[in-house]
Amino acid sequence: MTGKSGQSGLAAVDQSILGQPPSPCSADIGEKILVWAQKHGRRNLPWQQEITPYKIWISEVMLQQTQVAKVIPYFQRFLTSFPSPRALAAAAEDDVLAHWSGLGYYSRARNLMQSARIVLECYGGVLPCDLQALQSLPGLGRSTAAAILSIGYEQRAPILDGNVKRILTRLFAVGGWPGKGSVQKRLWAYADAITPDHSPRAFTQAVMDFGATLCMRTEPACHTCPLTSDCEALRQDAVVGFPQSRPARSKPVRAARFLVVKNGEGELLLIRNDIRHGVWCGLWLFPQCHPEDDATAILKSTYGLDAEPIAAIPPFRHTFSHYHLDIHPLVLRVVRRAPMACVVPQQWCGRRAPLPGGVPTPVQRLFRQFSAP
Repeated sequence: MTGKSGQSGLAAVDQSILGQPPSPCSADIGEKILVWAQKHGRRNLPWQQEITPYKIWISEVMLQQTQVAKVIPYFQRFLTSFPSPRALAAAAEDDVLAHWSGLGYYSRARNLMQSARIVLECYGGVLPCDLQALQSLPGLGRSTAAAILSIGYEQRAPILDGNVKRILTRLFAVGGWPGKGSVQKRLWAYADAITPDHSPRAFTQAVMDFGATLCMRTEPACHTCPLTSDCEALRQDAVVGFPQSRPARSKPVRAARFLVVKNGEGELLLIRNDIRHGVWCGLWLFPQCHPEDDATAILKSTYGLDAEPIAAIPPFRHTFSHYHLDIHPLVLRVVRRAPMACVVPQQWCGRRAPLPGGVPTPVQRLFRQFSAP
């Protein structure tokens, strides 16, 4: 890359390694992205209409690990039901998790609820307009806090989400996995260098759009990019090699038997997972056991149900960020119910009645398959 300074992008990277500031041409990059966005930027996303810090907060949290197209209907339903931090703080957990069902990474929803209560108690129901205060809220990192400040409050605050990391690693040919601390430190320096001192809302939205619609992970549109003369990865003919992937590591595999228990009305038994840890805490699930356990004995001793197996469904895999879960569904029919006090929250559910709360995707899949219409 050769900028106005006459200094190559590779030299800029070397300077960063030595702890020196990025090249002066970095500021020109931000201006070019702004000009590009005036013609090509997205303007019709629901969180871009009548912008508030709260809308930006909810959208940014939903967009973590999730594509825009999937987020849009969730965002619209969520804002209809919980239009403000005050409304979210007052909501029941089951209600919030029900609105989140299918988005995954449910800790995001629980962090939102906890943060909303803090905002109500400590800030009068208004999100703080200070980076440090925002970062103190549960689950709210530096980049998300910066997006709230720059878009919601129109303060200059560089962001470093996945799109921006991809842009910067290519522009400056930054090697290494972007999640590594030393690499991330360099990327933050570049993010600050390309962020203009003016138009914070416009620039943050522009750089997000630039990564999402032009400098994409696969098939980047380099032929229409306004930064071709600035891009060191393009000069090296190595664009798709950046950013570099996380070092490979094998995920452990766990297994669980899902007990899909039907009653005479075709309803299925769901229980709430009240264990306050794990990826599905607070969600409604089928009763579970290890695939080698005696499922009928567990149903009788725990739920007072005499049930007979009627079908063993081929197992399928559900993958989390840190492990694989092999799910072995077993469909059973209730023969007799014994009256007993059960400490596990439970509910019989059919398709005609709404589900009681948050339900993870593999449970929804089996529920739709086996519950009576």
